[in-house]
Amino acid sequence: MTDAANAVDQARAHFAAGNAHFEARRFDAALTEFDAALALAPGWLSLLANRGAALCRLARWSEAVPAL
Repeated sequence: MTDAANAVDQARAHFAAGNAHFEARRFDAALTEFDAALALAPGWLSLLANRGAALCRLARWSEAVPAL
């Protein structure tokens, strides 16, 4: 497996973990996972949207608006 493919797999795993945390209302943990995924796959639109949603749930509006 190439480094790029491994990074994509890791990003997907962080994305899935972030979604699970979000659904469980653990928004800080979701944000951590989304940030980890974005470090591996910058610009992934679904990640950016989910990160923005987590920031909204945390009432971190000044960070959420640019993320969305």
